[in-house]
Amino acid sequence: MNIVIIGAGQAAATLAFKLRELDFTGEITIFGNESVYPYQRPPLSKKYLSGAVAQEDLFIRDAAAYAENNIHIQLNNPVQHIDLAEQYVKTRNGQTFFWDRLVFATGATPRGLPNAEIMQQENVFTFRQLADCHNLRPYMHPQRHLCIVGGGYIGLELAAVAREYGMQVTVLERETRILQRVACQQTAQFVTRFHQAMQTEILTQQEIDTFTVQHNRVHQLHLKSGKTLDIDVMVVGIGVIPETDLARQANLTLNGGAIAVNDYCQTSDSRVYAIGDCCCFNWGGKTFVWSQCKMLWSRQKSWHNIFSVICGLIIHRPGSGLIKAD
Repeated sequence: MNIVIIGAGQAAATLAFKLRELDFTGEITIFGNESVYPYQRPPLSKKYLSGAVAQEDLFIRDAAAYAENNIHIQLNNPVQHIDLAEQYVKTRNGQTFFWDRLVFATGATPRGLPNAEIMQQENVFTFRQLADCHNLRPYMHPQRHLCIVGGGYIGLELAAVAREYGMQVTVLERETRILQRVACQQTAQFVTRFHQAMQTEILTQQEIDTFTVQHNRVHQLHLKSGKTLDIDVMVVGIGVIPETDLARQANLTLNGGAIAVNDYCQTSDSRVYAIGDCCCFNWGGKTFVWSQCKMLWSRQKSWHNIFSVICGLIIHRPGSGLIKAD
């Protein structure tokens, strides 16, 4: 049996190694669009950006582990076409790979600002990949002004690290408080006080109206409130969009912009699965994307038991699919 995994993030690597733990002996091939092995994203905006951990500390497993477990990984060679009828994928370099089971682990894409021009400037970044961290680092110097658009976890983590560098930091949040969608008011108030104590400026109910560009860099932000900010660099952290382009191409069912899966992570085609930030679940009559479900599932089912369910179905071992309370 050949298993093809589209996407080379943490979910893809976890699934591949879990299959080997369950003694699956078939072919496993992972396809990714980055040039590095699967890594953890959460430390990027914290310890890695601050320099507290090295790049090799981010990797889920080192290169040798993939070879030892006979897991083939194609870096910088993403899948660009899927044929469900003939059960094959084509990659960017023109190769064709046949599959018996297909897994989407395509993750999500950072959401940009509606104004495309501002997103194209040299000093404006989103923050999700290792490359984003490397692109931002040259700007991390004392006294430079970093503007972060979005008062979510990623933006606030970046703000804390930037203050450690001695940067001037301003956080712009459109809502009435930070962490509007992910935390209660008391938590938001506590985090606000923490950042203000670090001399981070947090401006709520603020949106960018216009901006001034010099030499392909945003120099000033003119807010709808009338306030003007002189900045050196800007990071947009306003959430992510599930990466579903290939799923749409394959006519798989989507729900709320994500790939719809059942309790066993199967898509509308039972041979095809989806895991990670690209998919969504039905929970108690409501739809949740994976990033929301992780918080719910952490209270009720362990991460590895969930992957055991998927693996049990893929390799036809129902006993592997038992979910135990955690």
